[in-house]
Amino acid sequence: MIFIHDTGEFVATIPALLGFIPSNSLVLIATTPTSVGQVHVGPIIRCDLATVRIAGTSIVSTGLTRLADEPVHDISGFLIGADTSDESPLRDMADEVAELLRQSGFRIRHLIHVPELVAGARWQCYLTADCRGTLPDPATTITATASAAAGYTIAGSREEVAARYTKVSYDARERVRPLIRIAASAAQADLALSTATRERIGRTRAAIRCAADGTLPTDDAVIADLIATFSTIPFRDVLLSSTAVEQGFGTEHLALYLWRHCDEPYASHLAAINAVQAYLRGDTVVAMCALETGNPRVPIIKLLTSTIRLALPPSTLRELLDWTHQKTLTVLSGDTNTQEFPGN
Repeated sequence: MIFIHDTGEFVATIPALLGFIPSNSLVLIATTPTSVGQVHVGPIIRCDLATVRIAGTSIVSTGLTRLADEPVHDISGFLIGADTSDESPLRDMADEVAELLRQSGFRIRHLIHVPELVAGARWQCYLTADCRGTLPDPATTITATASAAAGYTIAGSREEVAARYTKVSYDARERVRPLIRIAASAAQADLALSTATRERIGRTRAAIRCAADGTLPTDDAVIADLIATFSTIPFRDVLLSSTAVEQGFGTEHLALYLWRHCDEPYASHLAAINAVQAYLRGDTVVAMCALETGNPRVPIIKLLTSTIRLALPPSTLRELLDWTHQKTLTVLSGDTNTQEFPGN
């Protein structure tokens, strides 16, 4: 667990938390309580300043609805951009955001302006006159270091995040394509065999653990087998669950890697897995970038896109995925004594 006690370092962690360096943005970071009386970073909301200027704080209010079922301890707001020659840049917008947060029942920990997230930038608080300082290098914060050690990379912009969704060469995909078709038939056949089902899920989870440690498959047959597994709906539903595999990053990292090696009808399933894992950890930007690569007619792509646009709380999505995971495992094992989803 990483502890951050310095306000300047908290500001500097934003790129590591988002996965890219935001500019001209409003960023809201919620904290949620832990079982030992501490708080940790929860969901994060980011809006373009230009969008907030045009739409007003209603766009922020929409984002806050996904915190409705979260046990939010407090929220910190960061306005990034604008000319620092102004004594209090973006003050009107900051006041509107503060009022919205208070009306929504949230406690404000920080409300801070910083012109850009680079070493040496001067940040200042809106709520406390003597709260100000100089930003440390965002690339050397303890959070950035830990993220790099875990395999995360920090992009220079949202566009750079989207650029991660680039396919391998056409020849490489063509080489794997016939193997995927064979593997997909085998995956369908495995659904009828409990032993084969357990083995397939087991080797996929092993691949996820390897991906979490930075090791990705290179053998075409293994790549095809994993693509087929993630693209077979019952297996996909088991592996989507946040309780199915503890290493969410490994799932996300592996799914992106496999997405690069295939086309439709398989790619949308992998994009969905990427989007789910990103959204569960509060990264709406990466989730939407993943969904934008999918076929909008595929049901799970449509469902997840609506989920994010309607700001469904990640906790609600997590509960639904956990239930789907358990019910799917029950069906695959042949046990018909399933339980209804809570609330139905």
